[in-house]
Amino acid sequence: MAEEKTRTIVKRVENAILYSDGSIRLDNCRASHPHLVTPQLQTNDDGKETSSYTLQLLMPKKTHKAAKNLCVEVLKGILTDNKLKDVPADKKFIKDGDTLAKEELEGQWVVGTREGKNPPSLRGAKRDPKTGKPMRIDPAKDGGVFYGGCYVSALVRPWFSVHPKGGKRVSCGLLAVQFLRDGEPFGTGRIKEDDIDDSFDAAEPDDDDSGMDDDDTGGL
Repeated sequence: MAEEKTRTIVKRVENAILYSDGSIRLDNCRASHPHLVTPQLQTNDDGKETSSYTLQLLMPKKTHKAAKNLCVEVLKGILTDNKLKDVPADKKFIKDGDTLAKEELEGQWVVGTREGKNPPSLRGAKRDPKTGKPMRIDPAKDGGVFYGGCYVSALVRPWFSVHPKGGKRVSCGLLAVQFLRDGEPFGTGRIKEDDIDDSFDAAEPDDDDSGMDDDDTGGL
């Protein structure tokens, strides 16, 4: 039986840690388009639809320069290992948000992650009183804690692939995500449960509870 290797820290910088198994922990990132409980249907390089768990990690340029440099260092190492000097920008797992023509990505480094088979492990901000470790989140019960705009840490693993139609790329797998704290939701945001209750309280039901007028034919 092969001896299990001890996983150690190779390099630690502000907001990022590189481990000996090639995984990277990225801290204090904003979550964008999280699909962590239900996989998202996507079209891959050969035009086939596949389901994947996905998450964009937004790293502010003002605070995550060292984390970005670590990601680029790992990316370049993967290219060197595969005897390549570079790949096109759209084939890299980390991108400059200022070039992507989306307002929410401006001033950010964007790390795209995807996991096809296994859903990522989820953790909360609170500690388990028994173990002292971050509380594990049951996706079926508490997976909704993650939303676009909240702050997270994520454990990711970059990897190299070659596809007959998509060419060579350095992608990034998504191993685990920890919720850190709330942030301003992207878009219109979520409505709190109390606000939903108040909205329906404002509606005064008629005596006729059928929900339809007598002459309602169903047209618009």
